[in-house]
Amino acid sequence: MSHGWFDLAPFNMANDRSSLSLAFIVPQGNGHFSVFVENNQCFVDIISGTESLVLSVVQRCFSLDIDVSGLYSAIADNPQYDWITEKRFGRYLRSPTLFEDCFKIMATANTNWNNTKSIIQKTIDKFGPTVNGTKVFPMPNQLSQVSEDDFKSETKCGYRAGWFIDLCHRALNNSDLYLGDAWEQMTAEDFKNELIQVKGLGTTCASYLGRFYGKPLDYTIDSWITKRCDELWGLNFRKTNKKGKSKSDLKRYAEWAKSNYDIYTPHGPSIFWFEISKFWHEENGSSGK
Repeated sequence: MSHGWFDLAPFNMANDRSSLSLAFIVPQGNGHFSVFVENNQCFVDIISGTESLVLSVVQRCFSLDIDVSGLYSAIADNPQYDWITEKRFGRYLRSPTLFEDCFKIMATANTNWNNTKSIIQKTIDKFGPTVNGTKVFPMPNQLSQVSEDDFKSETKCGYRAGWFIDLCHRALNNSDLYLGDAWEQMTAEDFKNELIQVKGLGTTCASYLGRFYGKPLDYTIDSWITKRCDELWGLNFRKTNKKGKSKSDLKRYAEWAKSNYDIYTPHGPSIFWFEISKFWHEENGSSGK
């Protein structure tokens, strides 16, 4: 829950956060499931779809295909991070496809969370097919038929419309990666280099996705993270532009993160993020995301 994906359709989390459901369509078929906890055990309720398909999508969405043993080994001798192991940090909620994750991360660019949620919901409502009576996130072959003007008018996504269309074409031209599992064989560097070729997927977005897919490489630094760094550690790194206005010095924040977390390479970017977002999981933590 540390990055908000549970809050984006078509994921549907219960108000008490006791269950998470998802209806989906992937190249192999479609399905609908709910994951819930009962008596300290985790269960999957297969609402529709074949067992093999649904369980493979559950494994993907909950990042059970990511080996986190290296992360736990890296921090084993540092009691300061016992909470990471105790709370089972290390995996991120993902969409059924890299294509959908790329689309969603684009929708977070230069906007607030409520607008991101609105763009995703409207994309599903307008263009998504129905699975088991529930609208699901559309596939790239469905979205590639949408004009840029229609994308803008129907989802209010603005200039992102061109990004979304470019992503659809890339996904169709490289379906093994964006709709399949080809990413598993890629190095972190190759994964990043592929992503930043997509319009709208800059280094910050690629950094987020790298962590989601078990390929942390860079330290994600954006305006929200600099604010959290200032709150947690009082960094307040600033620089003045030619007009005399002060703004965050993103380079200095990244250098600070590297100097403090590179000791845990390649897991430093994830540990940094866990500390940044830890308060979301604390009983009395702030909820201002």
